[in-house]
Amino acid sequence: MPRPDFIEQRLVALATDAPEVIIDAIRSMRHNLSANEHALVEDFNPSFVENPIPTGF
Repeated sequence: MPRPDFIEQRLVALATDAPEVIIDAIRSMRHNLSANEHALVEDFNPSFVENPIPTGF
């Protein structure tokens, strides 16, 4: 995916109140996890809510 398209989709998604930001190009991969990946995603996503990345603001 070209970087400008990625950035545009990311900024649009970040402007929403969605609990998870997924760009359109990877949405099908996100919903098509292979064996044993569901637990990884289920544990990984909440870790960002509990430990947000510092932004310096």
